[in-house]
Amino acid sequence: MGDEQGRGDHEESPSDASMDVFNAVAAIRMASSRALALLYRQQIDFSADRARAVAELCDGTEAAIAAIRDIATASALDDAALAAFLDENGTPL
Repeated sequence: MGDEQGRGDHEESPSDASMDVFNAVAAIRMASSRALALLYRQQIDFSADRARAVAELCDGTEAAIAAIRDIATASALDDAALAAFLDENGTPL
């Protein structure tokens, strides 16, 4: 079975999609809490490159969360801004 056939067999309902979004954001929250706990429990000496990479991941995550919040709360986020964000973060529409 190819990917195209598998994707076309089932369309997700808006209710299912909203629960998937909720679960994905909850997973981000839990992962962030785990990372914070690791930092709190252990003395970690990051190399400059690793620290920069972690900071970039945090910046990207903050931007993604802001976009999710804007869309979920129907705040003004036009299609061009969303497309630019997704393009910048390597996520195709």
